[in-house]
Amino acid sequence: LAYAARRGANIISNSWGRWGAQDPAMQDAIKSSGALCLFAAGNSRQDNDVGFPNSTTYPSSYRLDNILSVAASDSSDNLASTVFWGSNWGRRTVDLAAPGLDILSLFPTDKSYPPYKHASGTSMATPYVAGVAGLLEGMLPARRPENIKELILANVDRNGSLEGRLVAGGRLNAGSCLAGILDSVPPEVHLTLHPSSPLTDNMPTVRAYFEWEGSDNVTSKDRLLYSSFMEGYDEDWSAWSLSKSVEHFLPHGDYNFKVRACDEAGNFPEEQSSSTCKFSLEVSLPLLVYPNPLASGETVTIANIPSSSSAEVRIYDITGTLVRVLDEGEEIEKEGGSFTARWDSRSEMGEEVARGVYLYLISDGTKKKKIGKIAVLD
Repeated sequence: LAYAARRGANIISNSWGRWGAQDPAMQDAIKSSGALCLFAAGNSRQDNDVGFPNSTTYPSSYRLDNILSVAASDSSDNLASTVFWGSNWGRRTVDLAAPGLDILSLFPTDKSYPPYKHASGTSMATPYVAGVAGLLEGMLPARRPENIKELILANVDRNGSLEGRLVAGGRLNAGSCLAGILDSVPPEVHLTLHPSSPLTDNMPTVRAYFEWEGSDNVTSKDRLLYSSFMEGYDEDWSAWSLSKSVEHFLPHGDYNFKVRACDEAGNFPEEQSSSTCKFSLEVSLPLLVYPNPLASGETVTIANIPSSSSAEVRIYDITGTLVRVLDEGEEIEKEGGSFTARWDSRSEMGEEVARGVYLYLISDGTKKKKIGKIAVLD
């Protein structure tokens, strides 16, 4: 190890180790090497945390910033295990896993046989991590060993069988590590299906359905995540997901639909970026009053009140006497791009109104008014 460091090695792969006590001389050699040192975690099917620091697998268990301790995983991303051996683990002492079962490797032999052999163990897993570390170090020569280590551990594929048993809780992912370096361009999105505008119906709300597709220069389409936002209806962007469609049931009003993608490097466009897909939608629905007529004590809904109107509705009886004033925040709510008022067929004093015809008056603060009738039955 000291020889490799003197020869200028920045990444040192070590498929060896031992069970026992600490060796201060070895620990100092690793610490002073200036290299990222990768060590096999061992094949005793045991927890390296047990007995730490007095008796465990070394040098992999030294908690130094420039050490990566590697477990072996199988094709199902579980810790590798056979009837003869099993990978060691350690929530505090083993950093991550890498493929280590039936790995084709160079093997010393005589000339009558090809110099390859399938082998297994953490000694097979460690070179995988060393190879990725070497790629990263070559692309990021100014990064220190601990920075390369952090990048590798931050981009593992996490899964339930490894979480709680390894520091990073996952298996090496070379693609994710490299994506963060190679890819600094956010993905783009285009709509493949959208509603016509204006969108009309004779209902309190109308269905608006969208589908989209994303593209990126590095991340494949099936691994892109998406977030959408219906401005004028949603309070915030949706959570990132693989879904490529969404539906809304919108009341009367004007809306702006937006959707953007996020790649494996964590790149996503700003809201106003041209890479964020945008679609303007007008929903034109009539003013609806329902149920009408209604029984005394029931609640009538007045939907699709234009948002340009003042949020106030006045209820009069047939003689012109004011019965009730509906105010925003109590009986009137903003729903999407319009208001919805609800009258519980009671007077300002809280009494149920008598059978008869009542008038509602919606004013926008100008001379324009909307007037209609509500029939209350016994």
